[in-house]
Amino acid sequence: MKKAIVTILLLIAGLVLCCSKSEEDIVARLGEEPITAGMVKEEYLAISPGARPVLATIEEQEQFVRDILSKEMLEREAIKMGLDVLPEVQQARQGAIQRKAWELYYNDKVRSQVDVTEQELRDLYDRQRYRYHLGWIFVRSGALAEELAERIAAGEDFGTIAENHSIDASRTRGGDIGMRALGTLPAEVEETISSMAAGEVSDPIPYGGHYVIVKLYEKEEAEPPDFETLRQGLMSMVRTRKETALQRDLSEQLKIKYGFTFHDDVVDMIVEKTRALYPDEAEAGKIPEFSDEELARVVAEYEGGEWRVRTYMERLQAQPEFMRPAYGTDAETIKSIIGDFITGELWMKEIQNEGYDQRSEVVRAGERAAEEAMVTAMHREVVKDVDVDDEKLRDFYNEHKEELWSDAGAELAVITTETEEEAQSIYEELQAGGDFAELARERSFDELSGAQGGKLRGPLYGRQLEAFPDVQEVVENTAEGEYSQPLAMPAGFMPGEYVIIKVLNKIESEQLEFDEVEQMLGQRVVQLEQDKVFGEWLAGKMEEYGVEIYPEPLAQIDFASLRE
Repeated sequence: MKKAIVTILLLIAGLVLCCSKSEEDIVARLGEEPITAGMVKEEYLAISPGARPVLATIEEQEQFVRDILSKEMLEREAIKMGLDVLPEVQQARQGAIQRKAWELYYNDKVRSQVDVTEQELRDLYDRQRYRYHLGWIFVRSGALAEELAERIAAGEDFGTIAENHSIDASRTRGGDIGMRALGTLPAEVEETISSMAAGEVSDPIPYGGHYVIVKLYEKEEAEPPDFETLRQGLMSMVRTRKETALQRDLSEQLKIKYGFTFHDDVVDMIVEKTRALYPDEAEAGKIPEFSDEELARVVAEYEGGEWRVRTYMERLQAQPEFMRPAYGTDAETIKSIIGDFITGELWMKEIQNEGYDQRSEVVRAGERAAEEAMVTAMHREVVKDVDVDDEKLRDFYNEHKEELWSDAGAELAVITTETEEEAQSIYEELQAGGDFAELARERSFDELSGAQGGKLRGPLYGRQLEAFPDVQEVVENTAEGEYSQPLAMPAGFMPGEYVIIKVLNKIESEQLEFDEVEQMLGQRVVQLEQDKVFGEWLAGKMEEYGVEIYPEPLAQIDFASLRE
């Protein structure tokens, strides 16, 4: 028995030594420095799984190693020139560390803590019998939400109020978020809409520090696919909702743990300034001005950190204009905004306190990001003097003008329907002499094109047509002024189930003149010149450093198994 155990241990030791040796096999040299199989594998595995190249031939494997060596040389040259201390390099390193540390922390504290039961999936599946066409208004203040709900109840237009007050991106569509299934919305919202009637507007619904007013435009029955077909989608919806709720709870716990508090007198000052700027309806983009003394006042603080008015204003100015309508018109809104901003800082403080930013994989992620930033900076330095004059551009144009043609295309009009019977009925009216534009206005399911007599907003060209082969075939086989028979709606082409297409005008491909392509050619020629200059520089450096690649040990790396 003892002999058997010893034999097994020796076999295991042999396998370990064999694997260890293969990892240390030298596959290339950069001067005197060896590049081992283990180092090459590490570089390969650092590429995201879906983007890892198929290195099936020794030539492809050698090129991969050559790229690694080129990157290493660029890093060394960048360090020689002091590019490693550039702000962009340091920012890249810090950003990557924060992202990787957050990823690991989130996996440990949130994602791994969430379980989805079979019963939860079944319950959500049973609620997929209906679809809801909704509009909503998101605000941060309960008082504002109550005021807006009262105004809507008194007859003001829901869409106009959404445009003026909602902080959701749907505000540009009057709050319309389209047709939704249950499971894709906040649980609090779904609980409310399930008992609403079409045309009804809800009272304000508290949700995650915000308030939502919902309008139900329409509710329709839907026959969902079978349970197994939807399983993964249902799993994703349930998991996302539970993770969001857990993350929100943890955020509140962190605020308590780090003593997050507001200075109410400073909050009131910001409110007063903002209200003076917005005496009536809100306008997106406007931010109040403060004196240097006011900007220096502390509006919120927590253990180890504070927010001054200046910080708050800088963050607001960094937001897109449409995302800041009447920011801070009451204290609740101010506190909600700052709370959202500071929550991220509290998460990072907790991550650092638990040592996630010191983990080896996090540190390596920062190093890789810095290396990539240095390589980019070095490339920029090498090609910075590349310039292309008008003569070179014209020479390039003359050499390639036979390749420079505009895409063929067509101007189209459509009539869309929800049923094949409706499409056939319209087609028969057209055959009997009916006017296409009038029928589009009266009967097309798509209201946007129907209002234009069926005419699409702009012509469809080349790749746009290639994306819809059935439409492309109609364009190719239908004369100008003629229309197609009804055909099933190509996926993603237009709203509706069936469509009749009329070819209004065919646009022929034409050879492009120099003036039409000058800007595009300028970019292409500059890129070609930069590639040439950089390639020559790199070849010189490879010779200077002394690069060698050894095919036999390189061929022993099983890239196919690493790619899986």
